[in-house]
Amino acid sequence: MRNAAPAALASAENGAAARAAYEALRSGDLPGVGSYFAGDVVWEALDMLPTGGVIHGCDAVLEQ
Repeated sequence: MRNAAPAALASAENGAAARAAYEALRSGDLPGVGSYFAGDVVWEALDMLPTGGVIHGCDAVLEQ
């Protein structure tokens, strides 16, 4: 299984990135959270929320 090591490495890197993003969110570091978003992110929030609806782009998401 030659591909097992690269897959495990990618999984570990993804896990580390997810933990770092959640830590940034927990600590209120919005620019840190945004660094994990794609520039063309599409965020959908429940319409019942004051800022609900579909939001396009990293900057717009972070402004919410």
